This record gives sequence, structure tokens and C-alpha cells, in this order.
Amino acid sequence: IDRFMTLRPNFLVIVTDQQRADTLGCYGSSVGRTPFVDALAATAVRFEYAFTTYPVCTPARATMWTGLYPHAHGIDANVFGTDDRLAELDPRPATLFEPMRRAGYRLGYFGKWHLGEGDPGLFDVWSGFNSLGGHWVDGRQSFQGGVYLPDLQTDELLAFLAEDHGDRPFLAVISYYPPHDPFTAPERFYEPYRGRVPFAGYYAAVSALDWNVGRLVDELEKTGLRDDTVVFFFSDHGETFGYRGPEHKFVCTDDAIRVPFLVSWPGHVEPGAVRHAFAGVQDLMPTILDCASCPPPSGLQGRSLRPWFRGRPDAWRDVFFVENHTYRERVQQRAIRTLDHKLILDGNGDHRLFDLKTDPEEELNIFGAPKDDSHRQFAHYPDQRPRVRQLAALLKREALTLDDAVGVDLADRVIR
Repeated sequence: IDRFMTLRPNFLVIVTDQQRADTLGCYGSSVGRTPFVDALAATAVRFEYAFTTYPVCTPARATMWTGLYPHAHGIDANVFGTDDRLAELDPRPATLFEPMRRAGYRLGYFGKWHLGEGDPGLFDVWSGFNSLGGHWVDGRQSFQGGVYLPDLQTDELLAFLAEDHGDRPFLAVISYYPPHDPFTAPERFYEPYRGRVPFAGYYAAVSALDWNVGRLVDELEKTGLRDDTVVFFFSDHGETFGYRGPEHKFVCTDDAIRVPFLVSWPGHVEPGAVRHAFAGVQDLMPTILDCASCPPPSGLQGRSLRPWFRGRPDAWRDVFFVENHTYRERVQQRAIRTLDHKLILDGNGDHRLFDLKTDPEEELNIFGAPKDDSHRQFAHYPDQRPRVRQLAALLKREALTLDDAVGVDLADRVIR
């Protein structure tokens, strides 16, 4: 293997939109048919507890590329009707792509961007779009002879991979819009799901993307690039299917914030390893820079996951901190997740506490228990105030570390 390429590997970053971790066989799904992602996971480190920092597209995507939480980079809502939201920020945050370009990487972007309607000028090859418009060329479904946009975007990336990049390693991002609604996919992927599960179109889209992942990995194998390419597979946030009410995905429950996160790098990661460390989308940028031997910008709030590839670091985060605002009234929320509990603090006082060991579905809000309710579910719980104080203190600790005034204020109110 060429020493230059060994020191500076290629990167293939595969991002899906609004994909729950529990749709994948490698994450324990008995429903999702995902043989190609599962095969990738067998070569990868899989992070069991991976989360988004914000369960909404644009804030999460800005975090991916800046390594900063939304309150720090300044984007806390989806953007439309602007060319380049990052360029409008003052100061404009550094992204992953500037240091990678300085390091000599050839950059390509394919698919959903959702940080502006225009070409941000960061890439050698740009084939991106902001959002909306559905998943089909000209809106024609497969039963109308239509072309599925993820298939077309994969074709474009395959052509990029086949190009002669000269001495330059590459960083290629493919950002699929599905399985985000509208839930549609080519007809052939519906068969395992129709009449068997709700939201068959969502799962069909998961399988359609899985097939495209297989095409990409196969191309890396055919071109001899596989051993020298770090492959990431993850999603920007999850999907609630409307179960959490009109707030939809603007919530901090795991169906909205938990995501798949795989890193495959032959010879550098322990294949098939499962890590129970808290990982997040803010860790993508520092991890790529670390693998590429590029110094990170100062002030990043994510951390490189590379120490987890073959072992574990001496110290790591013991909780995961989440930001959100409600959809209708834009009420600020902050959440802290441990392995056993989750505390969600709400600016209107609609706080939530879940015991994730006994209630992993997050159905039973035990904040304020023991308490009365029409179903008499909470009268027999012990006093939850000591637990709330403990978790609020952890939330405040993280908010202080991240310099998040909203989180500090919410925690102080509850502690008082």
C-alpha cells in the first residue's frame, strides 16, 4: 500500500435522513431488511449509543460539519430561501472541508445539503441540493417509470470514485434524503413490508438505501480502494412516525435522537466491535480530521472517536446532552441522557423524566412522581426529586462545559 495514502486515507461519508437506528439488522431490527449495511457493520465499529445533538435536519447537519452544538454555531432551525446559511453567520464557523482541502483532499458532495440553496464553494465536485422536492426525478414514482433520486446520486458518486484522482486522496459525502417522508421507494423494495408493518414505504426506503450502500462498497472493492478508505454510515436524526404528537421529531425521546453510527476502516478498526460509549454527530468532524492527520480547529465540542476503533480512551463522556425547541411555540428544551435515565427540561415547565431500564419506550413520565393521573400509573413510585436533582446537576455541568446559557438556566430553575 502506498505510504502517502496510508497516512492520508480516503473518506466515504454516507448520511441518511431521519433514519432510526432500530431499522437496521445490525442494530437488532427484526423488521428491516438491510443485508448490505449489516455486512458493512461486520467490518466496522458500531456505536450502540449514538445520538444527534438536535433532532432537526439543518441544525444537526451544521453540527456534523462544524463539530459544534447548534447554540454555538448559531443555526437552530431548518433553512429555506437562502443561498448559504453558514456564510450568513457572524462569525462564520470553520467546517470540516476547509482543512481537508488545505491538506490536499479532493472533495465531492452528492445529495441533500440543507444549509442553503446554492453551491457553498467548498467542493471540487458539487451535486447537492437544499431540501424538499421529493425523492423522484420530476416526481414520477417507480410505477410511473420514474428514477429514484438516491439511485441517481449513487451513480454520480460511483463516477466520482472511478475518476483518476492523481496523487490526491478524496473525501466524498453522499447524503440521501430518504427515508425522510414522503415515504416512497422503488416498488421492488416494498415486498417484505406491505401488509406486515406500518409505514411500509419508510422501511422500503431503508432497504433501497441499503442496496445503494452495497453498490458503493462493491465499487471500492473493485477499484482497490476499500482498504484505504474510511467509510462512515450514520443519520442526522431519527423518526417518531408522529407518535409523540404534533411536535413530531421536535422532541428529545430516543426515537427522534438516536441514530445509527458505523465506522469501517480495514486494518484500523476492530471488525464487528460494538461500543457502548456515547457518540454523536458532533464527533464526525474531529474523527475525520484525526484519521487524516489534520489538526482540528480550536473550540470543537465534538471529540475524535478514533480511540474507540481498537480499544477505548482513558476518559470519555458519561452522558449525552441534547438541544431542541418545540415545533409550534419554539419553547426551548434541553435533555441529558445517561445509560439508565433521561431528563428533559422544558422552558414551559413541561419536564419529563424516564427510567430507561424499566421503560425504554419512554411512555411513563415519572417527573413529579409519586403523583395522580387518570390511569393510576404513578402513585406507587418513590419520590423522584433526588433523581431529578442529580440529573439536573449533570445537565448543568454539560451546559456549562458547552457554554450553553439556556441549559444552565433550565437546570437552575429545576434545582431551585
